Amino acid sequence: MKKLYEKRVSKEDLYLLKEHSSVESEELQHLVEQECSVSSNEWRTFIEYFLLTLGSGLLVSGIVFFFAYNWNDMPAFGKFAVVLGLLVVAVYCSVTNRMTESTRKVSLVIASVLVGVLFAVFGQVYQTGANAYDLFLVWTITIIPWTVVSKFSVQWLGLVVLVNTTFSLFFSQVSTELNFYMVLSLFLSFNITLFVLPFLIGRMQGFVPSKYYTAIMAFVCTCIAVFSISAWIFTISSNYDINDLMGESIAVILSCVWIGASYYWSVKQRNILFFSYFGLAVVSILFMLLLKWFKLEIVSLLLYTIYIIGATYGLIKVIMHMKKTWKDERE
Repeated sequence: MKKLYEKRVSKEDLYLLKEHSSVESEELQHLVEQECSVSSNEWRTFIEYFLLTLGSGLLVSGIVFFFAYNWNDMPAFGKFAVVLGLLVVAVYCSVTNRMTESTRKVSLVIASVLVGVLFAVFGQVYQTGANAYDLFLVWTITIIPWTVVSKFSVQWLGLVVLVNTTFSLFFSQVSTELNFYMVLSLFLSFNITLFVLPFLIGRMQGFVPSKYYTAIMAFVCTCIAVFSISAWIFTISSNYDINDLMGESIAVILSCVWIGASYYWSVKQRNILFFSYFGLAVVSILFMLLLKWFKLEIVSLLLYTIYIIGATYGLIKVIMHMKKTWKDERE
């Protein structure tokens, strides 16, 4: 029997259908099992991805801890041989047609991790004396081509972690003269770029980043934007030199642009997650303003409590209302 709907409907909709139609209980039960239950194929796919991810994670963790435990007892040749051998196997599994697509993609992620292990082994064996920043920079540059052609959101997330780690080490070990607001502006710019880049490249590849990638990157960018605005709210200009505040306006404007853009995108795409991030950002910024305007006293604590309860309740009501409205518009 073919499905009655292109998309799976909820149980509430089916029970509502029974109340206003002549659908029998047995037929209703059949519809519930057909439209609302997870099929065996979906369970099989979930288990396949879960076991593949779990096994890959345990394999990579085992490799890392193996080196950590046996480091002093292994000769230099043995260290390089093990890492290079595993790297070759991972790269081969990522390009051969004998593997499934999901296995090839996970193998590429493992290969990307092993590249970092290889550089770490090289630095330890030959005592290069390079900063951790140099290691992560070379690691990041090496896996960029793999990430671009991978069509895999997990690979893109790995690149995001490496890019942020690299620039964190750069600002702490190499370029320490940049002030706080310039660093925040650059971090927000980097992450916004990494948020948009997979979509731009994906247009040429027929690839759309997964929802979890979009959700994580939007959350990271929103957190940086809220933190930047909060820092600006609590900054007392008279206590700082003008050079320390350079880039303050850029950070605030860029943060406001991102928050405004997330609201525009949420309304345009009917994306309730982006709308929730926007609401949380606004509520958090208003709370920071309350902390700025009212000193920490008993009355202020009562005001903070009332605001948090009221804002949380109001935000939930608004989100539920928008979700229902957008759902009705789609139907």
